[in-house]
Amino acid sequence: MRSTRGTSLAGKAEKSVSIRRAVPGDAFRVKKLEIDAGLSPWPAADYEKEAVRDGSLFFVAVLKNNDSLSGFILVRLITHIQRYDKGSIPLAHAELLNIAVSSENRRSGIGRRLLLEAVKHFEADTTNLNLEVRRSNNSAIAFYKDFGFVEVAIRPGLYRDPPEDGILLSMRINK
Repeated sequence: MRSTRGTSLAGKAEKSVSIRRAVPGDAFRVKKLEIDAGLSPWPAADYEKEAVRDGSLFFVAVLKNNDSLSGFILVRLITHIQRYDKGSIPLAHAELLNIAVSSENRRSGIGRRLLLEAVKHFEADTTNLNLEVRRSNNSAIAFYKDFGFVEVAIRPGLYRDPPEDGILLSMRINK
């Protein structure tokens, strides 16, 4: 069950930020947020592609007072066919690929709001939202667990530069 705190927002973020779909022209501003957050690097061209890719959900948080990007989330719907003796059934899960909030806007509710938007979008299409996080990223792990994610596996050596294990977290979003 999802934590009720996962849906609460800081009043400041709720009033001053709007969430919209990313467009290819956002890629360089998203790249700046990625660098600021210390995420594993993606080429800006990949963010441009994700903005128009079928199955991708790419939202940005925009500060209303100056139109600057204060955060982003990128989630992809992963589908596959489960085969049985008498047929097959399509199955899907969503995978959170990246989320970041600018350093000056962290802990203001923007990250929660972005994650909540992603969950609402995929509720009808999938049952689980999965993600991987560095084992040492205690603040991110606490954020996700507070939102309702649970640890399901360790992925040894998942990350490079520096080398580190990853933790697979999952949250059921539709029963």
